[in-house]
Amino acid sequence: MREQRTTCDVCDVVKREVNHWWVVGLFDETCNGRNVTRLIISSYDETPTPTTRSAKDACGEKCVHVLVSRWMATGSLEEKVQEVKSQ
Repeated sequence: MREQRTTCDVCDVVKREVNHWWVVGLFDETCNGRNVTRLIISSYDETPTPTTRSAKDACGEKCVHVLVSRWMATGSLEEKVQEVKSQ
């Protein structure tokens, strides 16, 4: 049986046993009658809430910062793929 490897969703580094990683996740909730999206950052050992709609593994502060910046700019944790125009 093959072991499951965890990699950083930003820089692709492989998680080792002693690394201190983070999970950055988004979840939806209702606040004052409005639907809002919340960003949560938790240690890797904590389980994300069941309502988390998107969660990314981050190997450290720099990669957490990248994910938070993406969310602030786009409302998503996904990296935008730039379209390549044919010449």
